[in-house]
Amino acid sequence: MDDDRQPSADFVRELRDLFPTPAIPADREQHILEAARTHLTTRTRPPAYRWSRLGAAAALLVMACSVFWWTTPPTVARDGDIDRNGRVDIADAYRLALSLKHGTRPRVGDLTDDGRVDEADVQAIINTAVRLKRGG
Repeated sequence: MDDDRQPSADFVRELRDLFPTPAIPADREQHILEAARTHLTTRTRPPAYRWSRLGAAAALLVMACSVFWWTTPPTVARDGDIDRNGRVDIADAYRLALSLKHGTRPRVGDLTDDGRVDEADVQAIINTAVRLKRGG
């Protein structure tokens, strides 16, 4: 196979004999042939390369969000809202007591500032939950 991609003169002559009247004007044909040569000689990146760059960017974004999620300290520990429903109630104390009973030490819940999450923290949540507001 020839590397120059030019048809042989015999082939061109036989084609012209088969189709004596061109379907398009000669100048148009020449323009189309030049455009085809330019297209065939121009290297383009396949679309898969563009998608792989987009996928790499998405993966980097997911990794950055994961790092942020795992390194940001929780905001629940100070106020005793263990279940994050917006209020401190007896359910928070119950949930903390259950986790202590089953041996799963939560990352949050040290309300007594003694460096441990224990029954004293459960009692602190209970005291907060049943505290009555004055003056009302």
